[in-house]
Formats: sequence, structure tokens, C-alpha cells
Amino acid sequence: GAALSVSSVIGKPIIFSSTGEGMDAFEPFYPDRMASRILDMGDILTLIEQAQKQFDEVEAQKMAEKIAKSEFTLEDFMEQMQQLRKMGNLKGMLAMMPGAGKMREQLDNLDEREIDRTEAIIRSMTPSERRQPKILNGSRRLRIARGSGMTVTDVNSLVNRFEQASKMMKTMQKGGVPQGMPAGFGAGMGRIAPPKKKDKGKKGSRSGNPAKRAAEAAGRSLSNDKPESGSSFGL
Repeated sequence: GAALSVSSVIGKPIIFSSTGEGMDAFEPFYPDRMASRILDMGDILTLIEQAQKQFDEVEAQKMAEKIAKSEFTLEDFMEQMQQLRKMGNLKGMLAMMPGAGKMREQLDNLDEREIDRTEAIIRSMTPSERRQPKILNGSRRLRIARGSGMTVTDVNSLVNRFEQASKMMKTMQKGGVPQGMPAGFGAGMGRIAPPKKKDKGKKGSRSGNPAKRAAEAAGRSLSNDKPESGSSFGL
């Protein structure tokens, strides 16, 4: 407010706005984007611009292909986190997301050193362990924990986060919406229908009476045609 008042008095426009306490913590000032942030509507344009400066389009395409083929590894996971770090302050980036004001407490508690701890764990793995996390048994996880100065619980947490991230990115790659995303996140992105469970049935449960068997089949058809309830998101 003070900056706008001074700008009006001296008749000079605001060119930059500060994003932190560092000497290089400046960004171009856009009135509409600033208003959008104040109204907790996010600033997706600035976020996209920052991403475009750091992410290589060819590498991004390769990564998308890996995700689609279920070839996303812990090495790729670490590379993605390093790219995020290059984009700048992680809290600042998350604050640009729509609805970030409702997650103020979570953002305040965000520890950006978690990326360093994650890198330490991944770097303590062998190349084969990074590419095939499924081979990480108890003894391997204990060795990794000791090598990284972390605990086995930390290693387990990382593996779980990696698996969740892999599933989420694969779902988004197909145009779906990951479970746990806030309502409205996937508007216009479509939805992936959940895989249908096979009806195994019990041995000997099929009726020998043709008429009764036809009635049972019709009943199953009607139950399968019932619309699914709930939202697209099910964190």
C-alpha cells in the first residue's frame, strides 16, 4: 500500500517487487498478478515463467516418456528436486499456487533442508538400488541409513514418497487427477476410470438352472451399471 501511494505521488511506476531479503530477491512487478496473490488466487503465470527458465524442454519430454513407461527412478526423482531448488525459494513457489493461503501453517512448517536430506539418502544407494527401489530390503535400508546419517524410518519415508510421486505423475501424464489433490485442481483434465475388479465369485456358486443363471447375470449387469459416487480426488 505504501509503495502504491508513493508511486501515485511521484508519478513513477513500480518496476520491481521484492520477494525476500537477499540482494537478488527481486522480480518484475505486475499489478494484476500481485492482486491475484493477495486474493489467494495464485500466480500461475509467474510460476510457469520461473519453470521455463530452469527446465529444458527436451529433458522434460524424456522425463514424461519415462513416467509413461513406468521407468521413473530415484535418480530421476533426485534430478527433479534439484531442478526445483534451482527455481528458487520453495516456500515462495508453493505460495503462488491457488489456495495457498489455506495452507499457511503447512508452508510455515516446510523445511527446505528436506531436499538435502533426501539427496543424502539417494546418494548413499548403489546405482542398481536407485533404478530398482523394489530391491531395497531391510538390510539394504539399514546400510543406506547409516551411510547417509539418517534413520531407517527416514529411508522408508523417502521410498514411500517416491512411490506416491511416481503414481501421481503417471496419473497426471494420462490426464487424470491424483488422489488428494484439492477439488478443482483437475478441471478440464479428464478423469481416469478406476480399474474394474474381477468378480472371482465362489466355487460352485453358479446356478445350474439356465433361467436362474440368466437372472443372476442380469443382476450383476445392473449392479455394474450403477454410477460411481464421490469426487475425482478421493491426500
